Amino acid sequence: MTHTHYPSRSDWLDDLHRFADITRAWPGLPQPNISPARVTYDYRHLTDAETARAALDSAERILSAELGVSFEADFTKAVGTYRSYLRVAVLPDHLAVVLAARAEHFDGMDATVREPTGAAA
Repeated sequence: MTHTHYPSRSDWLDDLHRFADITRAWPGLPQPNISPARVTYDYRHLTDAETARAALDSAERILSAELGVSFEADFTKAVGTYRSYLRVAVLPDHLAVVLAARAEHFDGMDATVREPTGAAA
C-alpha cells in the first residue's frame, strides 16, 4: 500500500501508531480518521455550539503541543447542503491534520478564512 504521500507502507503505519498514541494519551480526542493525505478529528456529532467550540479549542491545543505545529487555516466547506467548519495544520511531511465541526457553530465568529493548499484541500 504505497501512496503518493508516503514513500512506504511502513511510513504510513508509523503515522497510524503516532496518532493512535496521541489519542490514547488524550481520551478527550475522538478516534481519528486516518487517510494517506490527512488525519481528521471529527466533532460534527456535537450538537451544542459552545461544547463544539470548546472541544475544537482543546484539540487544537493538544495537537499543536504534541505535533509541534500550528493550525493556520480555518474555513467552511460545503458538501451539498451540509457545511463543515475545518481547522487545518500541515505537518512538515505535508500530512494535513484536520479538526472538523458543524459550520453553524462557528457562524459569525472572527475566523481567519484561508483556503488550504495541498493535502488539506
